[in-house]
Amino acid sequence: ILFNPQFRYSNNREYDTKTRFVATIGPKFGYDKLNDFYYGVDPKFATTTRNSFDANDGYIGTELSFGSFYNFLPDVNLFFGASVSVNNGSVNEESPLYREDYDYRLATGFIYSMYKSEKKNVIPK
Repeated sequence: ILFNPQFRYSNNREYDTKTRFVATIGPKFGYDKLNDFYYGVDPKFATTTRNSFDANDGYIGTELSFGSFYNFLPDVNLFFGASVSVNNGSVNEESPLYREDYDYRLATGFIYSMYKSEKKNVIPK
C-alpha cells in the first residue's frame, strides 16, 4: 500500500480554457510489503557485494511535480511534466538497493478522453 497525501495547486483560468498548470508536493509512505518489494533483499539473494536486508514500513520520500496541459482538440490534451523525488531520510536508506537521494523525471504525452460525463463540476467563485 502506498499512502501519498499531497498539497495540490491547479489553475482554472476563465480567460484561457485551453491550458492548465498543476503543481503537487507530498510525502510518500510504503506499507504491506511495498517497501520490501523495492528495498528488501532475501538472504537467498545476498551476495558478497549485496547484503540481505529486511525492509521497513514507513517514509519513502517526498515528491514535487509540475505539469502543464494543453487542450488542442476537443478530446485530446498534450501534457508536459517534471518531478523530483527527495529520498534521503527514507526508512530504508541503508538497503543495498537504495541508490540515490534524488530522482528526476521528465514526461510528455497525449491524453485522449474516450468518454466525458454530461454533468460538469462547478467551481464556486
